[in-house]
Amino acid sequence: MKITNLQMKFGDKTVLSDINLSVQKGERIAILGENGSGKTTLLNIINQALSATSGKIDFEDFQLTNQNRCYIMQHETLPDEIKVAEALNLFAQDKSALKQGLELAEKFNLTKNLNKRFSKLSGGEKQKLFLISSLQNRPEYFFLDEITTGLDYNSRDDLLTFLAEAFEKNEDTLFLVTHYIEEAVRLCNRFIVIKNGRIAEGFTKAELIEPDYSLVKFDKVMPDFEAASQVDFSYKIAKSDLPTIFGQYFDHVIAYERDFTRNLGEIIAAD
Repeated sequence: MKITNLQMKFGDKTVLSDINLSVQKGERIAILGENGSGKTTLLNIINQALSATSGKIDFEDFQLTNQNRCYIMQHETLPDEIKVAEALNLFAQDKSALKQGLELAEKFNLTKNLNKRFSKLSGGEKQKLFLISSLQNRPEYFFLDEITTGLDYNSRDDLLTFLAEAFEKNEDTLFLVTHYIEEAVRLCNRFIVIKNGRIAEGFTKAELIEPDYSLVKFDKVMPDFEAASQVDFSYKIAKSDLPTIFGQYFDHVIAYERDFTRNLGEIIAAD
């Protein structure tokens, strides 16, 4: 897919300008930037929910249809009374898809909630339901817009683990809008930064995180932390060039990593 000189206006306000981007099938791209920078607008133009004011998108071998795309945003909702099993059945394209959905529900610990009503699910369970409802139909293209916003750390980690495992098995194409660097690195292999409606910078994962960073085990200094491997991962990100590189574009996106590094330093120093 190739985007050339794309521009988007809402009335007199220019939201996106001079966007040029090429994407290969199977790439997983994180779209990063401040609030109001145009991230979601770009996502919606790519997934054909919006039409650009000017410019061109040549989809080439991208064949987007309602059947092969998954679009999930923050605060998705369903009727309060619908049950998990009913929702899976509602969104399944056929019996084979429903069978796949039930298998995914079991794999990712949602089986116990099949008879639970939507209103009774936690935030993480709701997002997992939406993802399984889409994954069961085996989509090729994913458009995810800040889907972990508002989730606590454990729920967010659980959801990211769920997604990372799903993407690892398939060569699906992902466009992810997020404010969390860790989330972007765990799911994506390419990153673009939107600033003032333009692409300010682009990086690959290999350019941001060196492969030979030594990881520190924190089982002794943090015995109560359940997922030591995730601590290692966060530490690896914090010790990479991410804060320096992304810090020139926005501060609050890397606040989590900065807080983590500071707190981690205090824990180690006190040990």
